[in-house]
Amino acid sequence: QKLTSSIEIEPLVEAIHDGVVRLLGEQGVLISIYDHDTRMFQLLAQFEHGRMMVPANPWRVTYGLTSIVIRQNAPLLTDDYLATCADHNVTPLLLRDTVPTMWAGVPMRFAERVLGVLAVYSFDPKTRYTSETIRKLEMLAHRASDNFEQARLYERTTQQARQLSLLNEIG
Repeated sequence: QKLTSSIEIEPLVEAIHDGVVRLLGEQGVLISIYDHDTRMFQLLAQFEHGRMMVPANPWRVTYGLTSIVIRQNAPLLTDDYLATCADHNVTPLLLRDTVPTMWAGVPMRFAERVLGVLAVYSFDPKTRYTSETIRKLEMLAHRASDNFEQARLYERTTQQARQLSLLNEIG
């Protein structure tokens, strides 16, 4: 089941955030997509305290725990962000000055292809993520992946239609 009927990205990221809030309460949320050709991530949305933050510039797959989720095509859960980055030999990707105390991320897949990562984080030392957190994130990521793939196909079809229209005008 899809999260939203929209094939536009902004309503989709809002629906994902709403799903996280319903299932886990208010958390920091990161939604990123991965380009296999360039090996770059693009942060689609970051939410803190219910507000969408300005997305960061794209980053290489060698930064942050999202890169581990992509490379291993598996969920990751940690209560020590910096130590886990060091354990996996990746440069921490800190989107603000404070380091999260908890971080959990899951791949968003369509078929066997990883489309991106859905992650939650907290700066509150009382917050604890568990295997249940991962299970809920995986459920949301599965639903979101269907929407992302539909949006990607729509975007590609629209681009091809524009190209054909331009060729028809020229020729």
